[in-house]
Amino acid sequence: MKYVSTVSYQVVLNGYVGGKFQPTRGLRQGDPLSPFLFLICGEGLSSLMRLAAREGLSKGVKCVNFDKSTVFFSKNTLEEEMNLVVNLLGVCSSNEPERYLGLQNIVGRKKKDAFLKLKDRIKKELTTRVPDFFHKVGKRVLKAKYYPRSSFLEAQLGSLPSLSWKSIWAAKGLLKKELCWRIGQGHKVSIWEDCWIQGIDSLQRSNNSENVQLVLVSDLIDHANRKWREEIVSNTFQPEVARSIFQIPLSASAHEDFQVWKGELTGTFSVRSVYKLLQVVNLDPNHYLLQTESKLFFRKLWKLQLPPRVAIII
Repeated sequence: MKYVSTVSYQVVLNGYVGGKFQPTRGLRQGDPLSPFLFLICGEGLSSLMRLAAREGLSKGVKCVNFDKSTVFFSKNTLEEEMNLVVNLLGVCSSNEPERYLGLQNIVGRKKKDAFLKLKDRIKKELTTRVPDFFHKVGKRVLKAKYYPRSSFLEAQLGSLPSLSWKSIWAAKGLLKKELCWRIGQGHKVSIWEDCWIQGIDSLQRSNNSENVQLVLVSDLIDHANRKWREEIVSNTFQPEVARSIFQIPLSASAHEDFQVWKGELTGTFSVRSVYKLLQVVNLDPNHYLLQTESKLFFRKLWKLQLPPRVAIII
C-alpha cells in the first residue's frame, strides 16, 4: 500500500478552475483508485480465507445482535409458548410486522402486494429525480471540461476526448444546421451569417447595397416603435427577402434573442424530429454516429476473456 497515493482535486466555480488540493483522510468514496483497491484487497482476503480453510485454521462463527432481534408469532400460538420462547432467547416479541429499511420483515404469501408500494416509489424516483439529476450534473461536467469559456456550439473536440463527448460533439453540425434565431432586440444575431429568416439559412451581402454598415439585426429595427425600418430593409434586400423579414413579428416589449429548433412547430428540440431529419437529409451518416475506430475498439474489448470483477470495473 505504500506505493498507492491518493488523487488531487480541483474545484470549478463559475467557469474558473481553482488550485489543486489533496484529501487528508486517505482514499474516500468516489476516489478513482477505490474500485481497484477493493479488487486487490478482496482478492487477497479471499485467497487467505481459502488457504486457512484448507489448513483447518478457521471455524465458522455466527453472531446475533439480540438488541435488534424480534420474534414474530402466529396468531394461533399460545401465550404460554410465546413467553417460553421469548424468555429462552432473551429477545422481544411482536404481533405486528415491522419494517426494516423500508421493507416488511414478514412478506407472507401475497408478495406482489407487499412490494407494490416499494415498486411504485422506485419507479417514481427513476422517472423524475434521477434523470433530471444526471442531466444537470452531466451538463456541468462536460462544460467545465470541454468548453468552460464558450457555448456548446463553439466548443472544440479537444485532446483525448471521452467517448461520450465524441458522440455528442459529432452531432453538433446537425444541431447548428437546424437552429434558428427568434428576434428580440437583435443584438446577438448577425444579418449575414446567422439563420433568422424562415426558409433562408444565410444571406449574401449585396455589392450594390448602400448600407454597408449593417451588421446586426438590431440595425434593421426601430427600437423606439418596435417595428422594422421599412426603408432600410427594402433598399437592402431582394423583394421576396424583404417580405419575409416584414412577416417576422416583433414583440411590444424588447427581450433577448434566443434560438429555437426548426424541426418542431413549437421551437422545442425533440429526438423525434432529429430522427426524421436523418431519414431525409443527404449527409454522411458516419458524421453523426460513433467513430468507426471507437466501435471496433469496444467490440474487441468486450470479447476479451476477463474475470467478472475486472469486467464490471471496465
